[in-house]
Amino acid sequence: MPDFFMLTKEAIEKLKRIYKEENGKELSDSDALEMGTRLFGLFRIILKPLSKEEFEEYKKMKLCQQKKK
Repeated sequence: MPDFFMLTKEAIEKLKRIYKEENGKELSDSDALEMGTRLFGLFRIILKPLSKEEFEEYKKMKLCQQKKK
């Protein structure tokens, strides 16, 4: 995913519709754009693949946790 991206007008409208259905409140286009952009940023962080070094560190951490049990 590139460092910068824009939500389409269609995506903004869909987010506004979903938000209204779930919360009963209207979002402005700018609020929906900001919310959607932040949401994609969060997904980007959560779904980022681990590097080989990060994976090795994760395995060491899990091994230490298992030894403590």
